[in-house]
Amino acid sequence: MLKKKIIRYTIIGVVLFLIVFFILGFFGNNNFGGELIFNYPKVSKDALYDERVFDSKHMHEVNVTIENDDWKDLVANPLNKTNYKIEISIDGEVFHNVSFRTKGNSSLKNIAEGPSGGPSATRFSYQVDFDKYDKSQTYFGLDSLNLNNIFGDATYLNDHISYYLFRKMGVPAPLDSYVYLKINDKPIGIYSAVEEIGNSFLKRNNLDGNLYKPEQTNGKDFGSSLSYNGDKTSSYSDIFSNAKTKISMDDEVRLINSIKLLNSNHQIDSVVNIDEVIRYFAVHNFLLSYDSYTGKSVHNYYLLEKDGKMAMLPWDYNLSFGRFNMLNGLDENASYFDINTIINYGIDSPICMSTNHDRPMWNWILKNHIYLEKYHQIMNELITNYLETGEVESLIDSEYAMLEPYLKYDYSAFYTFEQVKTGIENLKLFCNNRTKSIRLQLDGKLEKITSEQDKNNQVDSSSIDLNTMGLVADDSKRNTE
Repeated sequence: MLKKKIIRYTIIGVVLFLIVFFILGFFGNNNFGGELIFNYPKVSKDALYDERVFDSKHMHEVNVTIENDDWKDLVANPLNKTNYKIEISIDGEVFHNVSFRTKGNSSLKNIAEGPSGGPSATRFSYQVDFDKYDKSQTYFGLDSLNLNNIFGDATYLNDHISYYLFRKMGVPAPLDSYVYLKINDKPIGIYSAVEEIGNSFLKRNNLDGNLYKPEQTNGKDFGSSLSYNGDKTSSYSDIFSNAKTKISMDDEVRLINSIKLLNSNHQIDSVVNIDEVIRYFAVHNFLLSYDSYTGKSVHNYYLLEKDGKMAMLPWDYNLSFGRFNMLNGLDENASYFDINTIINYGIDSPICMSTNHDRPMWNWILKNHIYLEKYHQIMNELITNYLETGEVESLIDSEYAMLEPYLKYDYSAFYTFEQVKTGIENLKLFCNNRTKSIRLQLDGKLEKITSEQDKNNQVDSSSIDLNTMGLVADDSKRNTE
């Protein structure tokens, strides 16, 4: 009898152990040693980079091996953006003689010059170049990879949702996904992996032409806004000093002539890729991203020119959804917009802290009723197909479900687990209310120009708190617990 009880209890004990083991192993996303588990995407040996590190359904593992002295120098001098030779493992596949450096502008400076100490004090963004030291080397066709630290984005999703919408609407946009970064086997945390807009990007999208990344410096406009500044190439240093492909004097002259016609609002179809640029602005103006062409400081876009025709490519949307310096018109001393004004911001008045005239790549759409109507049709296509259907909300939920098990291992994160959850809920509210407002505008029930709107007709969005979504217009309110 005693022997039977021992056998019975032993069996029960084994069963209970297996149940606990299953629960911890399957749902806990970590084994008994507390190590992270990564389920790498299964791909064929011939698969290119878009099927590998940019499979956003999986968390990818990236381990950078860098000499200790180089790492100490990087941490001490991040603003130098020095290139270091490293070895990098991506989902277990190792690449040698790879270049590794810090990247970013204001975000990098903010971290480098911010309060010292704490795990986030060295959470820099990085650029990885596979072909800098070995011109024949790529990561399955990719020459450059960006590892972004998700600065200022408590949702972790701003770039991902933005690029997704651009691609869905037919605008070439970078691929992106999420990786868990380790440096010299030390866990750092969750980063956003973003495809660099360069030769690999152009090849993947079957694009050709001259590529530029206009960047306004010192508050002066030397071509970044695409305003006509005369015929001297020196007046367009914001563009030509930031060429990403080899250009000649003829290329510079041709682009200046195109900019001149653009500003005259004549023969627009000869100097602009009409459909693609209108689609770019439809998505961009939904997202309310003002660290960009439509904001005060003009940057964070790429310009592609071929045979005199220009197109814009999206870049850096981590501060989208109305969270970057939305000030009242041209008055720099004005108070920040209230949330209702931001959500209901007129789709025909997207320029903030500047004028339509000073943003000619937008102005030609506004000044021609045929182009403006096409813009309205594409904006309708955007919200009808991807917002009102619930597709974007489903995407937010599915990406969060993928991220959630790894958030507890994000040791250097700028935000806590609870802040991420709250930020995502507010992101969904933002998208839903922004969509409702644009529907009212397209249906003629709310003016498309912000200053002409009747506040009684605006979508009430007082329940949305932008502060929960990360770096906001009022940076003093940012929660960095």
